Amino acid sequence: MVLDWINVYIEALKSEPQWLMLLIFLVAFVEAFALVGVVVPGVVILFALSMAVGFEPKLFLLAWASASLGAFLGDSVSFQLGRNWQPKRQGELLDRARALFHDHGGKSIFLGRFIGPVRPVIPLVGGMLAVRWRTFLIFALPACVLWAPVYLLPGMIFGASIDM
Repeated sequence: MVLDWINVYIEALKSEPQWLMLLIFLVAFVEAFALVGVVVPGVVILFALSMAVGFEPKLFLLAWASASLGAFLGDSVSFQLGRNWQPKRQGELLDRARALFHDHGGKSIFLGRFIGPVRPVIPLVGGMLAVRWRTFLIFALPACVLWAPVYLLPGMIFGASIDM
C-alpha cells in the first residue's frame, strides 16, 4: 500500500520535473525563512524529494540550483526582516551581542546554514544586529551553494540505489 503510493509519487515527479524543482525550491526557501523553518521538517522533505532526483540523475544540477536559490532567498528575506525589526531596548547584553556578531557574524552565517535548529534564525539575528549586506552576501551565498548538495545527495544516492 505505502510502496504503491511512493511509486505514484515518484512517477509523477519524474514525468513533471519542473514541479519537482519548484518543490525543492519552496522547501529550501521555507526551511530558511525566519522562525517558520524551525518547525518545518525540511531535511526530511528534501530527502524525499531528492530521492526522486536519484531516479533521474541528470536533474541533479537543476535540483542543486533550485535548492541553493531557495535557501539563499529564504536567508535574504529573513535577513531583511531582521533589518526592519530592530530591538527596541538597548543595553549591555545587546551591545555584547552586536560586538560578538560583528566579530564572528560571517562565520555564524556560513556555519549556521548547516545546523538545522539555528539555520532560519541566524540571518534574522544578523539583520537585527546590523550586519552589513555585503558581509551577509559574502558568507550566505557560498554557504547556500555548498549546503544544497550536502542535503540533496543522501536522498539521491538512496533513490538511485532502489531497484524499480
